[in-house]
Amino acid sequence: MRRLGAAAIDFIISYELSMIVYGMIISGWKMFRIISGREWEKCSYLMVFILVFVVYILTNFIYSVFFDSLFQGLTLGKKITGCRIYVGEKQKNQNWIIKHALLRTAASILYVLTALYYIKLYKMPYDRICSMDEKQDLQNEEK
Repeated sequence: MRRLGAAAIDFIISYELSMIVYGMIISGWKMFRIISGREWEKCSYLMVFILVFVVYILTNFIYSVFFDSLFQGLTLGKKITGCRIYVGEKQKNQNWIIKHALLRTAASILYVLTALYYIKLYKMPYDRICSMDEKQDLQNEEK
């Protein structure tokens, strides 16, 4: 269950980062509108929702690629929970990193379904596709 906790922590971190980026985009857009002398027009709720969704997807993807590339997949959530995932030589392959980041992002968007899948099968939905192997100390898992 440590891996599910790590995924939850990574979800929260990605969400918070995306909200910071979203706020910067909206603030910059508003400043541009004020400086250019245009009135602040009301945005449609659909546009705001789409922007939040797109920013979250991009932020989560960049977060995944960053940790897969530089820290061999050891994200902040895995570091905090003490979860270790070994992927071997595949980690150095750029195609694998992109595929893993895309699948992690999709799993993050559908976090509730991902959590239910993990609780039932004790693996993430994308483990088989990415050929990942989870090595955990069973004694620590029982505690």
